[in-house]
Amino acid sequence: MRHLFVLAILAGCTIGDEADDDVRIDDIQTWDDLGPQPHVACQDALPTIDADAPIFVNYGPYRAASGKPSRVDSPQTLSLTAPGERVITLRRPSVNCVRSVAELGPWIAGGGLVAHTMTIEDLNTVLADGTSAQHVAKLLRSGYAYVAIDEIAFGNTGWRNGGVQVARFAKLATDLAAMGLDRRLIIYINSYNLAGILGQYSAVLATARDHARIIGSEIYVHTSDVEHARASPSGHCNRATSCFEQIAAEMGAAAPNINYRTVTVLGVSDEYNQGAPDALCNGGALQDQYAALHAGAHTRLQPGVGAYTLARIERDQHPSWGAAEHAACKRRLDAWAAWPRARP
Repeated sequence: MRHLFVLAILAGCTIGDEADDDVRIDDIQTWDDLGPQPHVACQDALPTIDADAPIFVNYGPYRAASGKPSRVDSPQTLSLTAPGERVITLRRPSVNCVRSVAELGPWIAGGGLVAHTMTIEDLNTVLADGTSAQHVAKLLRSGYAYVAIDEIAFGNTGWRNGGVQVARFAKLATDLAAMGLDRRLIIYINSYNLAGILGQYSAVLATARDHARIIGSEIYVHTSDVEHARASPSGHCNRATSCFEQIAAEMGAAAPNINYRTVTVLGVSDEYNQGAPDALCNGGALQDQYAALHAGAHTRLQPGVGAYTLARIERDQHPSWGAAEHAACKRRLDAWAAWPRARP
């Protein structure tokens, strides 16, 4: 998910139409107004969740205006509503007390949830030294609703069947469940670059199905390809909205019933919108992507949808609309039709 992109504040994305392989960058957005962090007052500050509710996972918040930092308390972010859990994932330094961060206050007060984004590399480290459950538990008890793992990708061969991380991840999942912290992980998987080999990750996918809150299946389709589908190169699927159903079917074959615990993550930043005037609602490309999700035999089982990334939506790239218009469209689409509840 974290691709190279020169305007990135949270994380980057793929450069150009032909660059399908991940180039990764670990930019961490700092907190702008982080006050003193109490320790004792935030012990066991675990937020209440509904682990089976529809879920709408947004990778990072909107900017209030071009050139401004992306913030959870921006008007555009706070305007998001959804018929289920609303989650913002943040790639920022962890804090001792989530609810004491001024920027997060209005979002949390409005019922929104916050996930701490952990890189797959950081997770690999704590899996290897045996501290992963304690590390995740500490993050959750500081007030994060979820820990989001970014991301399982082609290069993560240790996560394929027989790999060293498979049993370690299964132990993390069962250890968290024993601590009363089951369904507290969000697992991003770079599925559009794993087309045809998702079966090689069947063991990890099954563990995620059984213990994660949700699996975020990343499939980023450019507006031009939404409107005029093309064939994807071998090993990839992101040149048409039909990829949503193709990938969901492949994941379902690898781990039966996984789509009840999966959301498709759509590329909604300017890179994927391409500055197009018809990128959003009213018959535009984002609406067409939601329509494809609702129409697919596998994707319509999915209890919600994801967005990557709200931070890079700038009006100067498309003067006819900006973050406010994007948020209005997203509210409408998130409320479109009845999303199913997740199932065990």
